[in-house]
Amino acid sequence: MVTLAGPSRTHLALALALLSWPSFARIVRSLVIQNRSASYVEAARAIGASGPRIVLRHLLPSTLAVLPTKLILTVRFAMFTETTLAFLGLADSSQPSWGSMLSWAFNDPLLFARSVWPWLVLPPVLAIATLVLATTWIVGGLPLGPLTVHAARQTEVTSSDAPVARTAPGTGTSGAPRLSSSRS
Repeated sequence: MVTLAGPSRTHLALALALLSWPSFARIVRSLVIQNRSASYVEAARAIGASGPRIVLRHLLPSTLAVLPTKLILTVRFAMFTETTLAFLGLADSSQPSWGSMLSWAFNDPLLFARSVWPWLVLPPVLAIATLVLATTWIVGGLPLGPLTVHAARQTEVTSSDAPVARTAPGTGTSGAPRLSSSRS
């Protein structure tokens, strides 16, 4: 689509939005189907809550716990896609981009013959790698709502039931001092 419409950031953003919204819809749909038969939704339906009230009070909050994670992953994918398209020459060449910086560097036939090649290649590569790692760590640190809290409580309960074996430095597994095999 970007190739047909022409290289610009607006066309790229529209193409990525058109390609990424179905995954958001699939996630929301699966969460709504999963929570539709939950006991709290059935209880709200039994006391006479209207459909919009059930959606706003019960189903929507359960989907909002997962959507920030999906949004960050989609933004990471969009940035990586823009970099890839710029490297291939399909993005707007008048806009600075890590991909266009790499493309410019690798189009030089004597790139690796020069002593400055690391300064042409490494900054955009390190910036891309830092972006990917940072978004991965951000997603890894986000709480996923009640499921994470419930799983953390289960872990606390099971770990507090098990005895913990502690050993002091320089002792064996039983706590007795180690005997050295060296003779003096």
